[in-house]
Amino acid sequence: MLVEATRRKTGGVADLFAVRKMAAEFQDTSLLDGEDPDLTNEILKVVGEEWLKAGNTRLGGHTPQELIGTPEEFRVRLVIRSIKSAELS
Repeated sequence: MLVEATRRKTGGVADLFAVRKMAAEFQDTSLLDGEDPDLTNEILKVVGEEWLKAGNTRLGGHTPQELIGTPEEFRVRLVIRSIKSAELS
């Protein structure tokens, strides 16, 4: 859906910059029940300190620590949510 909207805006070419910009506009920053508002604390509870400092392919090779406090921080929260969801499955 997001890529399709970008294609319409860019005349058929979905460039990565436009997709990221639109994703940032649509991000939902509200917390789910039980989530710690401090993302670092949430990470430490769910996966530990080692994960915080390790490069992650789901984060474009960046470490979660590098993205916390930036506009890309929501991506880290989404990964943590997916890890928590997988643990419940």
